[in-house]
Amino acid sequence: MIKVSTLCCKSGDINIETDENNPEQRKLLAEQIVGLLTKGALISVTNVDGETFRIFGYDAEKNEWLLNPKGKGTKKENKRKPASESKVTVVAPISGG
Repeated sequence: MIKVSTLCCKSGDINIETDENNPEQRKLLAEQIVGLLTKGALISVTNVDGETFRIFGYDAEKNEWLLNPKGKGTKKENKRKPASESKVTVVAPISGG
């Protein structure tokens, strides 16, 4: 189970659980992660080992978090972490004025 919590001041926190054994739910999660990152959200993950790190994508086929910003590093340097039993926190960008 992957648990996603989106911090939202306006409507309260939004919590979503994804069954990582379901390929369709993993594909939907990948689309949502890409959409959030495109909008400028910061996404941090705490994995089953208690490590916390920032992610820059999700590979639905391999169920892995991508740790390199898109376009940075070579394939040899591409860092990934397993997504199993992760707790994800999404922080949306804040507009100031």
